[in-house]
Amino acid sequence: MRDLSIEEYGVPPLSETETELVRVINTT
Repeated sequence: MRDLSIEEYGVPPLSETETELVRVINTT
């Protein structure tokens, strides 16, 4: 899921907070 998120954003999460937000978006 993380890889797909990075592909969509085009940029890896800058911090853990960003990762958390991405996880929530993917879950939703």
